[in-house]
Amino acid sequence: MAITKPLLLTILLSFSLFSHAQTEYDSAMSAFNTGDYELALRKLLPLANTGNARAQNIMGFMYYQGMGVDQSYAEAARWYRKAADQGYADGQTNLGLMYQTGHGVQQDYAEALKWIQKAADQGYANGQYLLANMYHEGQGIQQDYGKALNSYLKAANQGLAFAQADLGRMYQTGQGVQQDYAEALKWIQKAADQGYPIAQYLLANTYMEGLGIKKDLIQAYAWYGLAASGGIEAARVIRSKLESGLTPGQLEEALKLTKSLRDKITGSN
Repeated sequence: MAITKPLLLTILLSFSLFSHAQTEYDSAMSAFNTGDYELALRKLLPLANTGNARAQNIMGFMYYQGMGVDQSYAEAARWYRKAADQGYADGQTNLGLMYQTGHGVQQDYAEALKWIQKAADQGYANGQYLLANMYHEGQGIQQDYGKALNSYLKAANQGLAFAQADLGRMYQTGQGVQQDYAEALKWIQKAADQGYPIAQYLLANTYMEGLGIKKDLIQAYAWYGLAASGGIEAARVIRSKLESGLTPGQLEEALKLTKSLRDKITGSN
């Protein structure tokens, strides 16, 4: 097909408008990431009002958190819906969460499932993870550990630490799958290596109890320490009790391992 002059001008204009919108969005996110929410809002609002789904989704987040605006779940839900209606997976997931929690909308698990399923069907890891949770808990749908496991696996394979930890826990307990401590350890380790405190706590328990691996109190102490630093109170309590049973040499080794693991995780994230 020959490209006529009017068609060429239309293509060039569309590209110019897209480039401008992208520049404005990048500028808005730069302001957002540095905490200048007022500037971010000034740049995002025109984009959102002209139908930019990413900008609409961020507007929803800003209203949800009260960043540069008066906090409003209802406004957050309104902006998330605009992004979701355009097929934007993050917006669909966020709108689904609003229905799941009843923030800004009447709580409705069926509606939550609808939007989260849409995001999961696009291969969006957060959507897959939330869908797995709904199957696991039987929210808005019949409880099905097998389907939960399958959806956790999809998200875990994309590197989502939450999903990796929950998948590991299902292998550890035998929910929806044959119990497999080695497979549980593999997934929990992946999540722990990303700095996810709950996974670090689960990994510490694995070493403490010798589940699918040789019992190792030094490894357990180190991972409990990392989990405690991440806010897991139970890890702090167990680590304190464990410390009293270690020799001075073992404690020194455990503290060195804790520092080494922390440096490795911090350096990789």
